[in-house]
Amino acid sequence: VGLWTHLDFNIEYNGDSVIFANVSPLEEGGGGTGHGVGSGGVTVTHTYSVRWFESTDYSFFPKTLEIHWLSIINSLVLVVLLLGFVIIILMRVLKNDFA
Repeated sequence: VGLWTHLDFNIEYNGDSVIFANVSPLEEGGGGTGHGVGSGGVTVTHTYSVRWFESTDYSFFPKTLEIHWLSIINSLVLVVLLLGFVIIILMRVLKNDFA
């Protein structure tokens, strides 16, 4: 069983607005003392640290948002091909029905 006993908060702000926050667990040595199983419990100490960074740029989208253009283009090509196949199949069926 893994237990993170220390959390590291990185917060960016612009004026009175928080524009980005990141939380990452850190492994700390000696995060608590444990007793044997069945002896009544385990003592664990949880800690955290917070770092504030002032930022001058503000954007609606978070910094970690990366647009994967190749994936978007691949999806659009796949949709166009599937629509083309469906239209071709429907046109052949309708052509035979009208004949």
